[in-house]
Order: sequence, then structure tokens, then C-alpha cells
Amino acid sequence: QQSDARMRMLLARVREHGFVVRQEIRSLVVAAEVEAAAKAGCGIAVSGGGSGSKELSAAVASAARPTLPDRKTITRWGDMLESAGEIKREMVTLPLSKMYSGQLRQLEVYLRPDVVLEGSTLTAVIDRIRTFDKSSRQT
Repeated sequence: QQSDARMRMLLARVREHGFVVRQEIRSLVVAAEVEAAAKAGCGIAVSGGGSGSKELSAAVASAARPTLPDRKTITRWGDMLESAGEIKREMVTLPLSKMYSGQLRQLEVYLRPDVVLEGSTLTAVIDRIRTFDKSSRQT
């Protein structure tokens, strides 16, 4: 099932890097599925001059474009992985990153159970959040 495969991809990412910031999960899913589609050959260029080639081209393009998981789905994945003991979730408050209301920005981070969110790990998480924010605003 697609949802199980996405949850396994999320778990693999947490195990590999030690953490995943919740706000980047959607883009990770899209990147992984586009890469998998490219490896499977779904991005084949369709040539020909008839109207059928336009329909086929649109069908190939829509098949290569994955659907995005919604907030509730991502929350369910986190709940399932946390109840299985695969991850733990913690909130990170970003210093010097105030929102319009003047409050500090809080983000959820999925961590491996053995990772402690302090010191160099906290710095890496904050750097990842800032990098993701910059890259997502540029596109």
C-alpha cells in the first residue's frame, strides 16, 4: 500500500539522519516518489503528432506526479511510529525566528528514540529547519 511505503520511507529517513522535521515530510515524500518514478521509467517522453499523444503525455505526467499526504495522514504516521517505539516526537522552539504575532515559532521534530535533542543535534535540527525554509521559499 502507498501509505505504508511512505511511512517506511519516513522511518528510513529518521533512522539514517536521526531526525526529520515535520514540515519537510511532504517534500521528502514527493522527492522520493518522483525519483522512484524516474527509475521505473514513468517519465518517458511521448512523441507523435496526434491528439492521442497529448492525452498519453498528460496521463504519464499525472502518473509521475505523486499525491501529497495531508496533515492528518502525517499525524497518523507519527502516531503509529511513536506507539511502535520507532520514533519520538519533540517540539523545537526556534530562537530569533518570530512569527507575525510576536510568538516564537514551534515545530515538531521526529527523532530516533536514542537521540537526545540538545547540543550538536539541536543545532543540526535548527540548521535543517532554516535550510528547508530558505529552499521552500525560493521555489
